[in-house]
Amino acid sequence: AERAAAEARGSAAAAAASTAQITTTLAKAQDELAATKMQFELAERHRAILEEKCSEMTIELETVRRELQKLKPLQTSQANLQKQYTELQEHVHSAINAARRFVDQDNL
Repeated sequence: AERAAAEARGSAAAAAASTAQITTTLAKAQDELAATKMQFELAERHRAILEEKCSEMTIELETVRRELQKLKPLQTSQANLQKQYTELQEHVHSAINAARRFVDQDNL
């Protein structure tokens, strides 16, 4: 009976040690899980912020594209006006040169 009691105490002690080790391992796993969960939540918040920023930038890009489309006809008009201005300058210079020649001939 004493032997059985000693074996029972030994088994109980081993079970207690095993339970303590399992409890420690479980606590460690729960801590790691909590840390992982926090990292996930931070990453999820960061993703949501980036998604919102991306959405805002997409809207802004579309606005810029629309504004650019409005400016394209102005760019064409500006090029035409520049060409007309250059042609007008050439005509003015030609007229001035012709007038000078006329005045020079008149003074002879």
